[in-house]
Amino acid sequence: MVFALLIDGDNVSLSLATKILNKISEIGKIIIKKVYLNNASLTSQWNTIINDYSLEPVWVPNNTSAKNAADIALVIDAMDLLCNRSDIEGFCIISSDSDFTRLAAHIVGKNKFILGIGEDKTPKSFMNACSKFMSIVELLETQFPIDQLKNTSVSENETDGTQTFEMLLIQAYEIIPKDQDGWVPLVDVKAQMLAVNPEFQTSDYQNTRRLAEHIKSLAEVYPTGVLEIDEKLDSKPVIHNIRMDCDTINFIEAYKQAPVRERDGWVLLSIIGEELKRYATYENGFSYHGIRNKRLSKIAMEIVKDYPEKIEINEENDGNSVIYLVRINLQP
Repeated sequence: MVFALLIDGDNVSLSLATKILNKISEIGKIIIKKVYLNNASLTSQWNTIINDYSLEPVWVPNNTSAKNAADIALVIDAMDLLCNRSDIEGFCIISSDSDFTRLAAHIVGKNKFILGIGEDKTPKSFMNACSKFMSIVELLETQFPIDQLKNTSVSENETDGTQTFEMLLIQAYEIIPKDQDGWVPLVDVKAQMLAVNPEFQTSDYQNTRRLAEHIKSLAEVYPTGVLEIDEKLDSKPVIHNIRMDCDTINFIEAYKQAPVRERDGWVLLSIIGEELKRYATYENGFSYHGIRNKRLSKIAMEIVKDYPEKIEINEENDGNSVIYLVRINLQP
């Protein structure tokens, strides 16, 4: 695969830069290698790395304080390459910055592969917008050519036949910028669903009003406040906005997809954990409201505490270890 490598130099640890670049040599044929820097991050160490790895430096001074012109320059170059270089099959962006979320989503919408690489703190919106996102730790531990990822693993933005409507809805919602209370226009969500999965165009929910009605039905199944839809009936056409607790929905959907149901609707938490690994939010442990914890039992207890009317957890001791079971009321 022919790649363009674009590095957010203001957002990459210099102590890891050489290790990352050495590993990325496995990605495929990289014909463009650029690093974007402002005057604060342009150091002698970066100069050495630029020379050793034949990077093209793009130095962009910030015109005003609290603005990152280097990020804007990276986006402009990526769009130029996307539009004018048909020989480039994929992009690799190294950054932990959510500012590149819309860029990643647009590249995917143009049927191009994009690999994002960043720290564990990278916002989920950027992770989910990429075809594939790898944490720096995961990248450095990978033992096979990264180029194989496109063919051997299902991208978070590709549908393998098992992606549910709910998963696609969450993926689109997390990419879109939200207001301070978490609301987003449903028309924007619908457009992003189409960008992520072009097959959505032929679905029963392409009509916005029909999509809104389906989301209302889903909201009745979930605990109160997990999925909300607001209708402004005094406007023509009617304006719909939605707000979602994506972490809780992911947990509920993993419960619904669990292949084994125990007695009376109870499911082993370990089975739910296996299902969660298919979700973009599962990265070194399931994330619940921004908190990562490898002990899923603690996360489950927090979810139960927040939504006791719908979700239950039971602890059993088999003599050697503790077993946790979860039951969720899926009735409206």
